[in-house]
Amino acid sequence: MLSTLTDIERYVAKMCAEGWRPVSVHASASKFVFERTEPGEYVCAMASTIVPSGLSLGSFDKARYAELSARLEERGATLVPQIPQGVLAVRRADQGPFEVHTDVESKIADHKARRSYGAFLAFLFFFMPMVAVSAAAMVTSGRPQLMAVVALFALVGLSIMWLMTKDDTRAIKRLERERAAQPGAGGEPGDV
Repeated sequence: MLSTLTDIERYVAKMCAEGWRPVSVHASASKFVFERTEPGEYVCAMASTIVPSGLSLGSFDKARYAELSARLEERGATLVPQIPQGVLAVRRADQGPFEVHTDVESKIADHKARRSYGAFLAFLFFFMPMVAVSAAAMVTSGRPQLMAVVALFALVGLSIMWLMTKDDTRAIKRLERERAAQPGAGGEPGDV
């Protein structure tokens, strides 16, 4: 299962609401181990530990992981070991909801890192293989008419990329509007 960080967070939040607390996860974030709890007993929060760099996936930031982990543990959260591209934590719901980031700038940066990760996955696992296979078929068959198939697969790959990044793009736009609406932000609400 190929998932963005936002998808993973949404899935774990749903499972917590249904009474399942995550206790571990496979390194690829594709297989979780849950233990049974009361429905709604736990809540979760997640943050990216990927430092985007151009068109590559970026790199895992050990210092950022340590800082986020310490911050979450101070808030009474338990870390779920270990999602390599993020920090996932749960805590009892009776302690109230919690977020990893409390300021708008940090939330925007986190969603940008999540979006970058989602775009990279879509590019690597959907866009490139679709275009490469269809282009290879066109070249080996000697049929230039297959260029339409290449274009179609490219559009499908780009559509998947959009689907994998749309939630974080929307969150970034919403947060940028919030930032612009804050007093002293240098703009009126709706300027962004």
